Amino acid sequence: PGPFDMTLTLADGSEKIISVAELETNQTNAILTELESFHDAIINDTEPPVTIEDGVEVLKVAYLILDEINKHQSLLEKHLK
Repeated sequence: PGPFDMTLTLADGSEKIISVAELETNQTNAILTELESFHDAIINDTEPPVTIEDGVEVLKVAYLILDEINKHQSLLEKHLK
């Protein structure tokens, strides 16, 4: 077991173990990587891994998330007054 593993006791008395593993990652500059892949797509006349349509869809989701956060923040503030 790792230092962050947890054992949960369920209502029926059984136990579940939640294990947390540390992943090895390489430190990269995501913006630089994106710009390099965009550059490569232009030079090689290929479609970039992330298309403009992908970007638009991600922005739509991001704005929906922000709207929900703001909505719940407003409700929370009303109830705390």
